[in-house]
Amino acid sequence: MSWIIRHTITPMVDNEEIIKALDKCAAEDNKIVNVYVKMNTGLNRYGIDPEEALDFIHKIYGSYSHVVVEGVYTHFQNPESDEEFTHKQIN
Repeated sequence: MSWIIRHTITPMVDNEEIIKALDKCAAEDNKIVNVYVKMNTGLNRYGIDPEEALDFIHKIYGSYSHVVVEGVYTHFQNPESDEEFTHKQIN
């Protein structure tokens, strides 16, 4: 993971293990690593539940001094085929 820090790459995170590893590498280089929190809005492959996102972000800020949340993101499930479900993912 040190190459992520050295090359200023902003990774996606969806679990504390990744955050812990990034924080350790960033601390070793005395750097800050920006991350995006991946939210699961329907594909159920990656990401945290939207209901848990705020607590997850607070835990990052409360426990890891070398990790900063730059934003959150998701991937919509085939928005062309099911407009109603797409709107549900947004809301």
